[in-house]
Amino acid sequence: MTIGEQMKQQRKLKGWSQQDLADRMFISRQSISRWESGSSLPTIAGVIQLSDLFNLSIDSLIRGDEDLMDKLSASHKISKTKKIVLFGSILTIILFIFLMLFRVKYSLYDFVGGGIRWIAVIGFLTSLNWKQVNHTLTKSSVSWGIVVFIGVIIPELYSLVSGFTSGLGH
Repeated sequence: MTIGEQMKQQRKLKGWSQQDLADRMFISRQSISRWESGSSLPTIAGVIQLSDLFNLSIDSLIRGDEDLMDKLSASHKISKTKKIVLFGSILTIILFIFLMLFRVKYSLYDFVGGGIRWIAVIGFLTSLNWKQVNHTLTKSSVSWGIVVFIGVIIPELYSLVSGFTSGLGH
């Protein structure tokens, strides 16, 4: 059952009109109508108000409404991912300029390629639905994941540090 259907059911059980509910929430009747029809979804603050007015848990209000669950869980993922990718790109450019200023011997292809790989990995990891991933992982798969991650990152860090120090020595 969607949150709109639950709202309508609870409102009718209390004998309230859409206007009565809107007055109690200090919003327009049209907002209530749009929520009940499913053409829009309430904000987090609206869900909390509905929970208080109908004496229901927030969980029971939103659990059956997949659209609302998606809206609440994914509302910041895209912007967070974009910020991380942008930050990584800027950091890659700054590091490359720094290496050029100090005349560190490092191939542009290797540097940019490595930076793009790391930006892609970070972007991928931040775009995952971690709640869903969490439910499917076991302790042994997490342990193996850490071992593989360390096996990949240590050689990359060693390569970066040794390239940097050898470039400074020339």
